Amino acid sequence: MRGGGAMPYSFHTDDVVKVVELVGARDDAEFRAYLRENEALLARRERYALVVDASQAATIDSAQRKLQAEWMLQHDRELRTFCVGIAFVITNPLVRGALTAIRWLSPMPMPTTVTDRREPAVAWCRARLSSS
Repeated sequence: MRGGGAMPYSFHTDDVVKVVELVGARDDAEFRAYLRENEALLARRERYALVVDASQAATIDSAQRKLQAEWMLQHDRELRTFCVGIAFVITNPLVRGALTAIRWLSPMPMPTTVTDRREPAVAWCRARLSSS
């Protein structure tokens, strides 16, 4: 992990929508911490929608893509039950390619959308929460 610096991700709530902001690159320890934060959302056993704002994120490497895919398979049932949708904010074509690779390795168990701005992503998540 980075010594004394800010974490390259942060979770917060925008009204009822959970938002995670990814900034720069994450080392493996930070990536595992990010996955634990996602587990904490599932542990609440409440319906939620998530915006993943990766507009400032670096591409994750193949080992982290594999970790993400394995994590999604391991938590498939909980994701289907509690996560009503994920909206990705991605402006970088390389990051979009990493997401495509993750989805090939492990299809998402919930509805997803990709936008280039946060506002439509939050609106999509609110609509998912209202309709499910």
